[in-house]
Amino acid sequence: RRGRGIGGALLSASLAALAAGGASRCLLEVRASNAPALALYAAAGFREDGRRRGYYPGTGTLDREDAVLMSRKLE
Repeated sequence: RRGRGIGGALLSASLAALAAGGASRCLLEVRASNAPALALYAAAGFREDGRRRGYYPGTGTLDREDAVLMSRKLE
């Protein structure tokens, strides 16, 4: 049931709440293979800051997987 805008709405509300609470930046990490989440965060203005190599345990044929570190300035 992707593509209905629910994730974007939840993310926007969360970012607004963080900003209202005085936060100036939001940091997150996401599994490198989670393409839908990476696209959602990029569309919301998050940029990749780096990676934690081999951070997540493997699934299926993967031995280990990177964590993508992202952040965004809050207004």
